[in-house]
Amino acid sequence: MNNLILKKVLPHLLALATLFALNAVFFAPQILEDKKIEAGDAISSTAWSKHVQDHYEETGDRTYWNPSMFSGMPWGLLTYGVDDNLISFSNKVLQVGFSYPVGLFFKISLVSYLALILLGLSPLIAFFGAAAMSLNINYVVLVEAGHQSKLDVIANFPLIIAAFILGFREKWLPAVGILAFALSVAIFRNHIQMVYYLMLCFILFGAVYSYFLLKEKKGALLIKTSLFLLAAALIGAASNFSQLYSSKTFSENTMRGKPILQKEEKAAEAASSSEVEGLEWNYAMQWSNNLSDIFSLVIPSFVGGSSAEEIPADTETGKLLVRSGQKKDANGDVDGAPMYWGALPFTSGPYYSGIVLFLLFVLSLFYIDRKLAISAVLSIILLMLLSMGKHAAWLNRPLFDMLPLFNKFRAPNSIMNLVPVFMVIPAALGLQKFIKKPAYPNKPMLPLYTAGALSSGFLLLFLLMGGSLLSFTGPQDARYDQQIMNIFIETRRELFSKDTLRILFFSLVALSGLWAYAKGKIKSTPLLIVLSVISILDLWIVDKRYLDEDNFVNSREYDSIFTPRPADEKIFSAEPQGRGYYRVLDLSINTFNPAATSYHHNTIGGYHAAKLQRYQDVIDCHISKGNQEVLNMLNSKYVINRNGEVSLNQNALGNAWFVTELIDVESQLEEINKLNTINPSRQALIHGKEFPEQLPNLQPGNGIGKIELQSYEVDELIYHYNTDEPQLAVFSEVWYPYWEAYIDEQPAEIVRVNYILRALQVPAGEHTISFKFVPQTKGKFISIAGSSLIGLLLLFLLWKGITDLKTKLETEPVSVVAQKEKSAKGKKK
Repeated sequence: MNNLILKKVLPHLLALATLFALNAVFFAPQILEDKKIEAGDAISSTAWSKHVQDHYEETGDRTYWNPSMFSGMPWGLLTYGVDDNLISFSNKVLQVGFSYPVGLFFKISLVSYLALILLGLSPLIAFFGAAAMSLNINYVVLVEAGHQSKLDVIANFPLIIAAFILGFREKWLPAVGILAFALSVAIFRNHIQMVYYLMLCFILFGAVYSYFLLKEKKGALLIKTSLFLLAAALIGAASNFSQLYSSKTFSENTMRGKPILQKEEKAAEAASSSEVEGLEWNYAMQWSNNLSDIFSLVIPSFVGGSSAEEIPADTETGKLLVRSGQKKDANGDVDGAPMYWGALPFTSGPYYSGIVLFLLFVLSLFYIDRKLAISAVLSIILLMLLSMGKHAAWLNRPLFDMLPLFNKFRAPNSIMNLVPVFMVIPAALGLQKFIKKPAYPNKPMLPLYTAGALSSGFLLLFLLMGGSLLSFTGPQDARYDQQIMNIFIETRRELFSKDTLRILFFSLVALSGLWAYAKGKIKSTPLLIVLSVISILDLWIVDKRYLDEDNFVNSREYDSIFTPRPADEKIFSAEPQGRGYYRVLDLSINTFNPAATSYHHNTIGGYHAAKLQRYQDVIDCHISKGNQEVLNMLNSKYVINRNGEVSLNQNALGNAWFVTELIDVESQLEEINKLNTINPSRQALIHGKEFPEQLPNLQPGNGIGKIELQSYEVDELIYHYNTDEPQLAVFSEVWYPYWEAYIDEQPAEIVRVNYILRALQVPAGEHTISFKFVPQTKGKFISIAGSSLIGLLLLFLLWKGITDLKTKLETEPVSVVAQKEKSAKGKKK
């Protein structure tokens, strides 16, 4: 019994150990030297979360309001309610205790391996698929860019697809448990955009499966399986209900929500997201692929790779960079070469998934169930078209205008992140069927020849004719003079040819191995080992261009990124009470893209893909145009100029003040436009139609009195004031529905003034005002019930799996003995 258990379990342990070793070696600087990846978005995330993280470490309380960017925003509402999902801890379990990124990449390996094993594949084939998935170049690029949550969501998708396939194999209980679990963890990681695109693909899957099953007169199977899978999806979503509700309510107030400002001319194209439901088309479609970008799925340097490519120093562009002061690394390469010439404004790398995976995917289309084959191909085509955004407007514009939620998302090129998921599973399934029976009916070698023609033939065509078929220039090249462009073109052409030749070699080796197996010249195990090694080597070579030791820094170097500048130190010395009493306008950086300044100060700028729509309107209409009065009302007490020098804004209005005049406006548009004409220190604007009950009670006084911020916490502000008559107090704090106000601990009603700020009618005398951020959500019971049900399903499946394995192991020795006795009797006869 013990030997049989070892025999069954050992191959899986070896496969998983090897997968972990691959990831550990790839991320060796993190494992061995405790280094961190210096990724742009990760740095921004560290910067803008520093203030709230410090608050959590000091108090133990989690806050959902972040004052450090855009004068304050409810960033935490995206994750409010996550604790109600009782199985959310399983995400850390899947990372086997390791931190990002090595833990996340092992999760990708583990989930992919489990998905393929559940589909009945051998450990070696499952290992190949898991390695191809985890070493995918596009995922390494996401790490280099700092897109952790996006990658964490995609990691769960192989299990979701596996559950769909199991459902139509009539294995309904495993399908329901696995789908509910994987979808629950995917939604929990809070990048709904990726889940949404996956669901679009499953609509295609559903249509294809429905057509064939109805044609085969299997309507009962279709209905039964669809109901089971729908129930599983609802359970998975229900486990995150409170979080989804919170995210939805937050989204309604962001750039992705309902319009605030109305266009003056109905026929005019919307100029901003404030005029439309969701995002504005041109803003949402900035990162749209063209056809050349998509070809990087097969040849990584098809459009040059990245906007800051690592290239050999002995190329003409490399020599140019060295002459300009760029240093060589230990391998004799230089970073920062502008080799990318595709349609995107810039990019961190290609979509390359490996030539072996591409070859096996094409081969699999001849062997796997045609429903799955057609669904996978159509899904990949759909993903490619969607990723083209404005370059395939014939499809994407109608979807953008009519499909629910589609216009909430930006950067369509990110859709290509899903393509590997739809390649790995069919490729692995097809490879197993090829191993079992390589010959194709009537034309034994047709699949292999077709796959070879579409992989090696494609590569050979571009190797021979790429120079004449491709321009090697793109829209971003207009900034360079022709002499420099000629150098870039020569290097791009050279790198393209070398890449294509290398990939062609790997493709031919893989084809040769498959051909030799089909002819009976080698066994399956050597073939699978060769395919795995070639695939890993191919991906590894390209991966290291975008993530190598140069991207890792030790803790001291990483922390040095946030070392205070002289301007920061000057502000610190002038503000002993701390960051809550002032804001900074930093013009030494791109004010509304990086978030580095927020590490030390509460700022006017920062970066977030879903900032509040009202604040974006104020940026567009006033801050970007230098409206000093608006900057004053936002308490922009310090300005850091382009040279990094800091100056004091003497006219900043402070944390709060009393006004003498309240102006009622007829529309949101009038309100934001009148900010050009009022004196916010004395006047305030209100859209009275939004506050009809409060408006009669709002009576500005003489403006005389004293009001000061007495205590500052990220989600609780306490003011003390003294005045001889009732006043209308305006606070330099962003208005949001979840803020509650109290005067001497008695509830008070907040109104919105000046399009973005809070205001209170306060009585005469000496009093204390407090603001508290009290986030609200619904459906806690639904989340707890849904996640509990998933947990019970998983426990039952685990118990059933162990029971089935035990029964199999107990009966297998008897079967073997009986077979030997039968064989011996046959020989005697």
